[in-house]
Amino acid sequence: EVISGAKNSGITVLPPDVNESRTSFTYVDNQTIRFGLLAIKNLGSDVVEALIAQREVAGAYRDLEDFLKRVQHKNVNKKSLESLVKSGAMDRFGDRAVMLENMESMLTFNRSSQEVFTKQSSLFGATPIARNFKLKNGPPASKEEKLQWERELLGLYVTSHPLHEFEEALRGKVVSSEALTELKEGTQICIAGVLTEMKKRFTKNGEAMLTARIADLLGSCELVVFPKAYKSNADVFQDGALICVWGKGGGQEK
Repeated sequence: EVISGAKNSGITVLPPDVNESRTSFTYVDNQTIRFGLLAIKNLGSDVVEALIAQREVAGAYRDLEDFLKRVQHKNVNKKSLESLVKSGAMDRFGDRAVMLENMESMLTFNRSSQEVFTKQSSLFGATPIARNFKLKNGPPASKEEKLQWERELLGLYVTSHPLHEFEEALRGKVVSSEALTELKEGTQICIAGVLTEMKKRFTKNGEAMLTARIADLLGSCELVVFPKAYKSNADVFQDGALICVWGKGGGQEK
């Protein structure tokens, strides 16, 4: 809903960025805003504050090597660095998949830089660290991987949506989540989107059923899969799956 609302207003929403984002949604220009760094899962506020503080003191991070040298915080670990990479916050430094393949080397360089910085600072003050770091080449991240990581770390798709490539083929054949409340309750519909927030439940008779949400390009709506439909299509209902569902819709969305 955030992305579609901004798009309808002519505003582009970009992933977080270590050189531009502040803690919350950040104004870039009249047509662009970025996610804030605190929106990234598994990234503590202490690391975010240290990252921003270093940027304000010494300017933007020039490259990956500069970033790894300057962000000196005890909680910069594998989980926090992976979260920055997967969310797109470090895209200016390289490909996400390549950085993930180099993660151990990046962490080792960061930690050794901290040790050198501590020793040099105690002897000579703020002496520059003259060590070098280069990424080893590897296969780039696919579009699907990037979208999945954004959903995992930011809670939604930012740079694109899995439904985009099917938009033309589905036009006129499916109902958007935004239009559901305008339909008469019980109307037969088809809706397409990404399956999210899945919860398996059981009836009084012990039969399995499912509640979830379907996220399309304009928002999301509730989905209830009754026992008979769930039993015959159980393999289809996977978190993150792109599906078309035929059923009854309309009425007030909860």
